[in-house]
Amino acid sequence: MNQADNENRISNEPSPGKGAINKFREYIPHIIIFLLGIVGLYAFLKLYGPAFPLANIDFKVNRDGARQKAKEYLNNPGYSVDGYQNTVVFGYYNSAKEFLEKSLPPKEVNRIMGKKAPVWYWQVRFF
Repeated sequence: MNQADNENRISNEPSPGKGAINKFREYIPHIIIFLLGIVGLYAFLKLYGPAFPLANIDFKVNRDGARQKAKEYLNNPGYSVDGYQNTVVFGYYNSAKEFLEKSLPPKEVNRIMGKKAPVWYWQVRFF
């Protein structure tokens, strides 16, 4: 074996560090996707409340409480709702909600809708 053959054999063998670098390169897309997922999760948690006022509703009266208040309201003047079926629906005043959402910043909208101008309501029907 002459020296030229020896040099060719040595230069064709991979160096010990290249295998580790190639292995790391395989994981780069996975690492990038993972980091983007973390950034997306952070943005979601930070912006969900201001973007969706429905998520910030403080329910002082739940569905059963609304049903009970409606029964008491009708029983007071003497109307009996015993034996009637009922339905309870949660709703909102769309025009008021849209006006507030378009004319004020999100944090202010959530504060006003919760306390000063409640746009959310329970609708109870007996039939």
